[in-house]
Order: sequence, then C-alpha cells, then structure tokens
Amino acid sequence: VSLISPVLLLSVVMSIVCAFIILNLPALPRGLFPAGLERRGLLPALQELAANIEESCRISCHLECEGPAVPVSPETAMHLFRLAQESVNNAIKHGKAHRVILRLVQRDRGAVLSIEDDGVGLPLERPAGRGLGLRIMNYRAQKIGGTLDIRPGEHGGTVVACSFPSGTAAG
Repeated sequence: VSLISPVLLLSVVMSIVCAFIILNLPALPRGLFPAGLERRGLLPALQELAANIEESCRISCHLECEGPAVPVSPETAMHLFRLAQESVNNAIKHGKAHRVILRLVQRDRGAVLSIEDDGVGLPLERPAGRGLGLRIMNYRAQKIGGTLDIRPGEHGGTVVACSFPSGTAAG
C-alpha cells in the first residue's frame, strides 16, 4: 500500500475548499451587492473581485485596464460585474484555471470587458440542459446593448469578451 504524498493531499484539500468557496460565493452578502459598486464604480469592484479570488482560491487573478477609465452607469456596472464574476467562477470551477485576467479596454465606439483564463478550455460539445450561466451572461450583455463572444484562447483556456457601445458607457 502506497501512501499519498502530503503535497498531493494538500492539493486535493485546497481544490475542495476552493470549489466550496466558488459554489457558495454568490450567497455571500457582499456578493449580493458588491460593496461600493454604485458609489466607487466598476473598476474598484473588479479589482476587489480579483483580489478576493486570489486570496480565497490561491490562483493568479488580476485586472488590467487599458486607456482611460471607462465610465459606466450603475446598471451597466452591475451587469458587467456579474458577467465577470460568472466568467471567473466558470474558469475556476469548470476550466480548472490557475490564472485569470480581467481586462477593461476603451474602444472608439464603446468598450470591451474580457475575462481570459489558462484553463482546460471549452468542451467540444455542451451537455443538453446545461449552460444556464452562459445564457444569463448573454442576457446581461444584451441588457446593456452589447454582445458576448466566448472563444478558445490563443494559448489554451477560454476568453469571454463583452463589447458594449459608448451609449451604455455614459453615466
């Protein structure tokens, strides 16, 4: 009988704890309405999300913002934050990601929020009856006049990108 190495055992325990946290993250009070999202804006809320994920799941998660800050209405901020939250949760829970990058980029006629991970990528076929989170993410993008693009990353993993027009960025 061989013994399980302590490192392997610790890795399994950490995976279980991380999965538990991710599954219960939406139920946390601060997850119900992110502290300061309406008052401080989208950028600080996304920075806090990245920091919380790094701390609780022990993976690399950070925010990159290219160009000037993207001003958005409180409603748009909430939809974008929830979309990012769902994408990060999917990257960890389903994609087994070790690294997640949230990126907010201003464009000529709007902006793009993208979430890129280094996980296992998208399954070739999605099981029937699955994908409620993806449908909700699409709904959120449509609510702010945007589009959602989910594709394989250049070097593996998945990229979720929500492009939204400047009309929803004013606010």
